[in-house]
Amino acid sequence: MTERIRLESGTVTTEIAIFGAELRSLQQRGQELLWQADPDFWDQSSPLLFPICGRAIDNRVGIDGQDHPMTIHGFAMLSRFQLLESGPDFCRFELVANAASRESYPFDFRLLQSYRLSGDRLDCETRIENSGARPMPFSFGYHPGFALPLPGVAGAHEVRLLNGASPAPAEQRENFLTGGQIPTPFHDGRLAVEDATFHPSSSIILAEGSGDGLFYGSGARGLEIRWRGLENLVLWRPQRAGFLCVEPWQGLPSQIGAGPELAARPYSLTLAPGEARDFGLSVEMAAL
Repeated sequence: MTERIRLESGTVTTEIAIFGAELRSLQQRGQELLWQADPDFWDQSSPLLFPICGRAIDNRVGIDGQDHPMTIHGFAMLSRFQLLESGPDFCRFELVANAASRESYPFDFRLLQSYRLSGDRLDCETRIENSGARPMPFSFGYHPGFALPLPGVAGAHEVRLLNGASPAPAEQRENFLTGGQIPTPFHDGRLAVEDATFHPSSSIILAEGSGDGLFYGSGARGLEIRWRGLENLVLWRPQRAGFLCVEPWQGLPSQIGAGPELAARPYSLTLAPGEARDFGLSVEMAAL
């Protein structure tokens, strides 16, 4: 059984797996809010995406002109983190470069991941550091899958962007970007979470315009999800799946015809030697 760390604060509990430092359970009053990794649809719950978000063409990226293997969303979610500290409502993990990571990503890095419960709120904090001697390109993203429907929430579920915008999604072809856009499925910042919305593609990729938060639920009951340091948003739901993934990213899948260079992937970042970048995600459950 995968080793897990359990946190508790008031009526909220979480479990985080040391493998991948992945959030695997988020419960309020004993009701599970997180997707429980049914392999018939998706065998994860909330992986961390590093050093890419999305797919790379032919599962390879270019680094300084050399090809390196890279599977979807990178290797962090397939890595065992080290537990640095934990308490009743807080834990912190670390992943550093090693022989296996350097085969696909020849950089020295440190990824610090923490989780904290404060009442009805979960805070996820991430710091990525370039501990090497050369510039380090990368992308990072969160990928939590929330139950659909949410327990105790009746009625049709929707996403409401907190900025009220209705951005146009990026056009995709076989999970890669074309460089174009498609008509927005939002109406006054609202998106119906139903099969028709996620067809023919199961994902909606918002390169810009999504702001820094959204509400997911029905009426006034649901979750308020906010993020920081992340420009992009992906919403993913396979047909008939009992979950919706709310995925704030910094970095997008490869663009067709743009070449394999990691540094050239849309919205990727580059850290100078010794530089660090912080990201955050919070889930507020007070409305349930």
